[in-house]
Amino acid sequence: MRALLIGVLLLAVVFPAQVTRATEPPDTEQPTFDRHKFGVSIGGGYGRIAIGEGGVFGETYSTPDDFEVGMGFGFEYAYRMTPETSVEGFLSTWSGTLSGAEGGSRWNETWSASVLGGAMRYRPMGREFYLRAGFGAAFVLATLDDPESEDSAADYTDLGFGGVGSVGYDFAITGDLTAGPRLEAIALDVGGGVTAITVTAMFSFSW
Repeated sequence: MRALLIGVLLLAVVFPAQVTRATEPPDTEQPTFDRHKFGVSIGGGYGRIAIGEGGVFGETYSTPDDFEVGMGFGFEYAYRMTPETSVEGFLSTWSGTLSGAEGGSRWNETWSASVLGGAMRYRPMGREFYLRAGFGAAFVLATLDDPESEDSAADYTDLGFGGVGSVGYDFAITGDLTAGPRLEAIALDVGGGVTAITVTAMFSFSW
């Protein structure tokens, strides 16, 4: 009788424990990051457009070889492979305007320097702080007003290669939304002596 009671007690203790263990979900590691991210950035900074000897317009009315203030824009899609690394497709653009006066007439030169390509982002601590570098196709768009006529302008477009480097920091806002500062540099060469270097302080949003 005593053996029977002991057996019943053991069943009462062991069986529920086994059932509970069997119904628990498997202990699998879940990713703690979003694999797909979209981002947009906007800011302002300095750009230098070097047009070489003679200039892209032939005889220009200015020499845009000094740093000028302009606006920066960026768009990107990132696929996060690990907590530390992501591969990205991006478009980074800087646009600025040079203006002046000559012979009683005013002129304006509007320049846009862009790079469209792929990049790698690295997060040394697995989150927040990151380094980013990439390269791709570059293009320059420019418009030069004719100081002799307010209604006419010369346009210039050319293609080449360029690179982008960034350093930034993300703050979690809510859910998948993050935001933070970024310092970004663009360097490109489209041939014919036309090069561009820009440095822009931006604020980025990603979701």
